[in-house]
Order: sequence, then C-alpha cells, then structure tokens
Amino acid sequence: MSKTHHKDSDRIIKLVHEYLGENSDKTILDEVADHMNGCPDCYIYINSVKQTIQLMKKVNQVKELPSEVEFRLYKSLKIKR
Repeated sequence: MSKTHHKDSDRIIKLVHEYLGENSDKTILDEVADHMNGCPDCYIYINSVKQTIQLMKKVNQVKELPSEVEFRLYKSLKIKR
C-alpha cells in the first residue's frame, strides 16, 4: 500500500481479516466492499492477498494454509492470533 494512512487502520485490518475469512457476515463484506470502492490502495492490497491465498490453495491443493504461511500472513496484516 502507499503511505496513505487510515485514521482507524487497526479496525480496517481487522475487517480485512474477517473479510478474507470463510465466516464473514454480510455487514463486514458490505463495509469492506464500500471501503475498497473509495480506496484504491486497499482494493489492490486485499485482492492481492485473496489471489495469494487462492493460488496457495490451488498449487498445493490444500484446504487450509500451511501454518508457516498463515503465520507470515497474519504478521504482514499485523493481526494477533
């Protein structure tokens, strides 16, 4: 992402995490979609992460990410597990 900072970046990161999860509710999906419509940096970032996850699943034919990859993903998203 660029050097654009969100005033509530911790909340955005949490929403992105939930958005990319399999148990996202409609409210979260709508909120992140609305945000991405007005924020090209987040749109690119979120879609890059989604594509990375899909590629990992396809290449390795696994239903879950390996723990090491999941750890790095959480770390890059600054999400505590």
